[in-house]
Amino acid sequence: MSLIGLAKKGDLPTTQFMDWETVSWIEKNRPNFQAETIAKNFLPTIKKNLNRFAPPKAWFFKKERTDTIHGLRHTTRVIANISYLVQENKITNYCLITEALVAASLHDLRRKNDQKDQGHGQRSSCWFIQNNKIVTDYFKVKLTKENVKEIAKAIELHETPYQSMNQENYRRNNKRIVDLLKSADALDRYRLPKLEWWINDQYLNLVPSNSSKLFAYTLVLKSEKNFLKTKKSLGSVLTGLGK
Repeated sequence: MSLIGLAKKGDLPTTQFMDWETVSWIEKNRPNFQAETIAKNFLPTIKKNLNRFAPPKAWFFKKERTDTIHGLRHTTRVIANISYLVQENKITNYCLITEALVAASLHDLRRKNDQKDQGHGQRSSCWFIQNNKIVTDYFKVKLTKENVKEIAKAIELHETPYQSMNQENYRRNNKRIVDLLKSADALDRYRLPKLEWWINDQYLNLVPSNSSKLFAYTLVLKSEKNFLKTKKSLGSVLTGLGK
């Protein structure tokens, strides 16, 4: 049965894979983006960041997790969404951008299932702290102890609603990274099989523009269609960005 069919019954499994019926439903429920257009001049930087910061499959909790709805396609689209938000908001701080991209790459690595999986942010954060040398070598980035701490905290907090956060932790640990990650993650909710689960601005501090929402929605649709044809997660997202 399709994800939308299972969602209607309240019977979604712990491991969830995209299907054609759900993709068709996503396409039919296209939001009104008020005639916004995608900033195509952002695409070269987005592709560069995707190629650089996409995590290897070996980093995921289990190999079979890489093609689920919280797997590699979701991860790389969150990287793409951060890249779009950074350019749209004219953020030029290299350190901040790097931290946000690393956090996006790792935020769901320790997910055990495709349900709520409470605590997956903290597990992913701990994994990064324990493996930060492997991560920095792979991505060819230099991170200070403070950078590592800020990335780890952003990963931990990405699943926590703002109203439930320790506000001192949020402010002290570079809240801009947390805001970017939470908004980029929310932008990829167009893949989920209930409209009520799609992005809701009232839960975000950094509210994405209609242009960034159109970009995120279009990328979900194109990359999920590509994946169902090719079964290649990273390639599906890269192809979805166009030439």
